[in-house]
Amino acid sequence: MSEVQKKPILPITIHVILWGFIAAFPLIFLYSEGNRDFMRFIDFTLPLLVLMIVFYANYSFLISRFLFRKKVWQFFLVNVLLFAVCILLLQGIKLYVFEPYFQRMEVMKPFHPRGKAREILFFRDILSMSLVVGLAVAIRMTMQWYQSQAEQKELEKLHIESGLNNLKHQLNPHFLFNTLNNI
Repeated sequence: MSEVQKKPILPITIHVILWGFIAAFPLIFLYSEGNRDFMRFIDFTLPLLVLMIVFYANYSFLISRFLFRKKVWQFFLVNVLLFAVCILLLQGIKLYVFEPYFQRMEVMKPFHPRGKAREILFFRDILSMSLVVGLAVAIRMTMQWYQSQAEQKELEKLHIESGLNNLKHQLNPHFLFNTLNNI
C-alpha cells in the first residue's frame, strides 16, 4: 500500500491549509476606504468557491473517470460544460446579488466605468479554471505515478522472494541426497 493511502490525514491537511490560505488572501482587500466591506470579501471569495468546485470535480471524479481511461475528448468536453455551468452560475450571482449592492455603493462615490471589466473577468475565470484543472491533473498524475512505482517495487520484491524460495527448494533435495550418499 502506498504512503499516500496509509496516511490520508496529510493530503487532507495540505488541502485545507492551501485553500484556507487562498481564501484568506482577499482579507487584505477587505478594507475599503477604512470601512469593512464583507460583501466585497464575498465577491472576492465567490470565484474561489467556483475554483474549488472545478478542482475537486476533476480531482475526485473526472480525471479517474475519463483521463485515466484514455477518454481525453470526453474529459475535455465535460470540463468545457463544467466551465460553462460555473461561469453562468458565477455571472448570475454577480449580476443579481452583487451588482445591485455595488450600484448602491457607487451612488455614494464618484462613478467608475466598468466597460470591459466583464470581458476581462470572463477570460480571467476561464484561465483560472483551466489552471486549476491542470493543477488537479498534475497532482492526480503524480499520485498515480507514485502508486504505480510503489506497486512496481512490491512486484520486484515478490519476484526476488519467489526466486529465492525456488532456489531454497532446489537446494533442499540436493542437500538431503548428498547427506544420504555420505552416510
